[in-house]
Amino acid sequence: SSKKVTEYNTPKGEVYGHRMLVMAEHLGGASLSGGAYDEVILSKPSSEECVKHIQDAAKANWNTFIAPGEAKNMEGHLISYPIEVDNVSGKVTTISPHFDHFVDCSPAAKVLGTPSNMKVEYTV
Repeated sequence: SSKKVTEYNTPKGEVYGHRMLVMAEHLGGASLSGGAYDEVILSKPSSEECVKHIQDAAKANWNTFIAPGEAKNMEGHLISYPIEVDNVSGKVTTISPHFDHFVDCSPAAKVLGTPSNMKVEYTV
Protein backbone atom coordinates (compact mmCIF):
# COMPACT_ATOMS: atom_id res chain seq x y z
CA SER A 1 0.00 0.00 0.00
CA SER A 2 1.28 3.45 -0.85
CA LYS A 3 1.32 6.24 1.68
CA LYS A 4 -0.15 9.55 0.55
CA VAL A 5 2.41 12.37 0.76
CA THR A 6 0.99 15.30 2.66
CA GLU A 7 2.36 18.61 3.85
CA TYR A 8 3.21 16.91 7.15
CA ASN A 9 5.15 13.94 5.78
CA THR A 10 6.90 15.40 2.72
CA PRO A 11 10.19 13.51 2.26
CA LYS A 12 13.28 15.45 3.34
CA GLY A 13 16.01 12.89 2.59
CA GLU A 14 18.87 12.74 0.09
CA VAL A 15 16.63 12.80 -3.00
CA TYR A 16 14.86 15.89 -1.67
CA GLY A 17 18.20 17.56 -0.95
CA HIS A 18 19.52 16.71 -4.42
CA ARG A 19 16.37 18.03 -6.11
CA MET A 20 16.60 21.28 -4.16
CA LEU A 21 20.28 21.69 -5.15
CA VAL A 22 19.39 21.11 -8.81
CA MET A 23 16.60 23.68 -8.61
CA ALA A 24 18.92 26.18 -6.90
CA GLU A 25 21.44 25.71 -9.69
CA HIS A 26 18.91 26.06 -12.51
CA LEU A 27 16.96 28.94 -10.98
CA GLY A 28 19.83 31.12 -9.84
CA GLY A 29 20.50 29.91 -6.32
CA ALA A 30 19.06 30.66 -2.93
CA SER A 31 21.56 33.42 -2.24
CA LEU A 32 20.41 35.69 -5.07
CA SER A 33 18.05 38.38 -3.86
CA GLY A 34 15.01 38.60 -6.08
CA GLY A 35 15.96 35.38 -7.89
CA ALA A 36 13.51 32.72 -8.96
CA TYR A 37 14.60 30.24 -6.28
CA ASP A 38 11.89 29.90 -3.63
CA GLU A 39 12.46 26.95 -1.32
CA VAL A 40 8.91 26.98 0.06
CA ILE A 41 7.32 26.72 -3.40
CA LEU A 42 9.94 24.31 -4.77
CA SER A 43 9.59 21.96 -1.80
CA LYS A 44 6.23 20.89 -3.26
CA PRO A 45 7.21 19.89 -6.83
CA SER A 46 3.84 18.36 -7.71
CA SER A 47 1.88 21.50 -6.85
CA GLU A 48 0.45 23.74 -9.55
CA GLU A 49 2.14 26.67 -7.81
CA CYS A 50 5.57 25.04 -8.23
CA VAL A 51 4.95 24.16 -11.88
CA LYS A 52 3.80 27.72 -12.63
CA HIS A 53 6.77 29.17 -10.71
CA ILE A 54 9.26 27.17 -12.78
CA GLN A 55 7.46 27.95 -16.05
CA ASP A 56 7.41 31.67 -15.21
CA ALA A 57 11.14 31.65 -14.37
CA ALA A 58 11.94 29.86 -17.65
CA LYS A 59 9.81 32.34 -19.65
CA ALA A 60 11.46 35.30 -17.93
CA ASN A 61 14.87 33.91 -18.88
CA TRP A 62 13.72 33.40 -22.48
CA ASN A 63 12.59 37.03 -22.63
CA THR A 64 15.97 38.13 -21.25
CA PHE A 65 17.74 35.90 -23.77
CA ILE A 66 15.91 37.35 -26.80
CA ALA A 67 15.93 40.97 -25.60
CA PRO A 68 17.60 43.35 -28.06
CA GLY A 69 20.80 45.11 -27.14
CA GLU A 70 23.70 43.89 -25.09
CA ALA A 71 23.59 40.49 -23.43
CA LYS A 72 22.07 40.53 -19.95
CA ASN A 73 22.48 38.10 -17.09
CA MET A 74 19.67 35.65 -16.56
CA GLU A 75 18.51 34.34 -13.19
CA GLY A 76 20.08 30.89 -13.42
CA HIS A 77 20.12 29.04 -16.71
CA LEU A 78 16.69 27.46 -17.04
CA ILE A 79 15.04 28.69 -20.23
CA SER A 80 11.82 27.89 -22.07
CA TYR A 81 12.03 26.04 -25.35
CA PRO A 82 10.48 28.42 -27.91
CA ILE A 83 7.52 26.27 -28.93
CA GLU A 84 3.80 26.14 -28.34
CA VAL A 85 1.64 23.02 -28.34
CA ASP A 86 -2.00 23.36 -29.32
CA ASN A 87 -4.09 21.89 -26.49
CA VAL A 88 -6.69 20.48 -28.90
CA SER A 89 -4.77 19.24 -31.94
CA GLY A 90 -1.36 18.68 -30.36
CA LYS A 91 0.27 20.59 -33.22
CA VAL A 92 3.70 21.97 -32.32
CA THR A 93 4.66 25.41 -33.64
CA THR A 94 7.27 28.02 -32.85
CA ILE A 95 6.19 30.77 -30.45
CA SER A 96 6.35 33.26 -33.30
CA PRO A 97 7.01 32.98 -37.04
CA HIS A 98 10.18 35.09 -36.69
CA PHE A 99 11.56 32.62 -34.12
CA ASP A 100 11.91 29.70 -36.48
CA HIS A 101 15.59 29.28 -35.56
CA PHE A 102 17.60 29.91 -32.41
CA VAL A 103 18.61 33.56 -32.13
CA ASP A 104 22.23 32.81 -31.27
CA CYS A 105 22.69 30.34 -34.15
CA SER A 106 22.51 30.39 -37.90
CA PRO A 107 19.16 29.88 -39.63
CA ALA A 108 20.22 26.24 -40.03
CA ALA A 109 19.54 25.66 -36.31
CA LYS A 110 15.76 25.34 -36.66
CA VAL A 111 13.67 25.24 -33.51
CA LEU A 112 11.35 22.57 -34.90
CA GLY A 113 14.12 20.66 -36.67
CA THR A 114 13.62 19.09 -40.07
CA PRO A 115 11.73 16.01 -41.23
CA SER A 116 13.72 12.80 -41.20
CA ASN A 117 13.45 9.41 -42.86
CA MET A 118 14.76 7.74 -39.70
CA LYS A 119 12.85 4.62 -38.68
CA VAL A 120 10.34 5.13 -35.88
CA GLU A 121 12.07 2.41 -33.82
CA TYR A 122 15.10 4.68 -33.47
CA THR A 123 13.18 7.75 -32.32
CA VAL A 124 10.79 6.29 -29.75
